[in-house]
Amino acid sequence: MQTHHQLHLAAPLPAPVAKQQQRKQKQQQQDSSKTASSGALEALSLPLVVRVAQQAPDAAVRNAALSLLAVLAAAKPQAVLSHVLEVGMMLKCVFLQADTYG
Repeated sequence: MQTHHQLHLAAPLPAPVAKQQQRKQKQQQQDSSKTASSGALEALSLPLVVRVAQQAPDAAVRNAALSLLAVLAAAKPQAVLSHVLEVGMMLKCVFLQADTYG
């Protein structure tokens, strides 16, 4: 025979409590995915991404490296800030090279 306490636990939660628990679970899932993403971003070598962008054999590779650099800049702006000059110089060279072909 179930006690009153056990019956209460088996009953459905009121709507506001259920919504609050759903929000809490969703926030926990988002937090865990952010932690996983930041761990992956920490594993990336920023100088390597910059070097790939500089030495890319074609525009597609360079654009992918620059897109990755943009993601890194959103996650670690201070770290990327120290490489802005390198990236700017690389972009200048790319634009000048494109001008000679056009």
